[in-house]
Amino acid sequence: MEIHPGAQPHMDFRQGFPKEVFEYWVALLPQSVTSHKVHLHAGSELDIPPPSGMKVYPKDPPSQAVTSNPIDMAQLGGTVRGPQGWIVHARSGDKASDANLRSLLSIEKIKELLAEEYKEGKRIVSGSPETWAKRC
Repeated sequence: MEIHPGAQPHMDFRQGFPKEVFEYWVALLPQSVTSHKVHLHAGSELDIPPPSGMKVYPKDPPSQAVTSNPIDMAQLGGTVRGPQGWIVHARSGDKASDANLRSLLSIEKIKELLAEEYKEGKRIVSGSPETWAKRC
């Protein structure tokens, strides 16, 4: 394991030890039960009410095993290997469950890539047409 290049010169060495992967879904906590505040420089605080038009998301996002609008991967050209951020300005924080893999990643592809390490269980693969991203 190694670190990703980023703006953090002091890495937490605990992150270098293998751990189980967990999935997070940030929409589980309703904003109405959290305290929204702005802390001003002078020491005072302003309470901010949550937005009134909130959408309630399901506990599990809808799953889409294969993208509904794939593109021809050949039109993207050849593959070039290089360090992160060399061709496109990737950040070391952009490595969570969201990735621009909508035409490549499917549940079947995950099984192929992981081979004998794949474990059966719940898998959620959903797309985001606004960002051309695939969440797994």
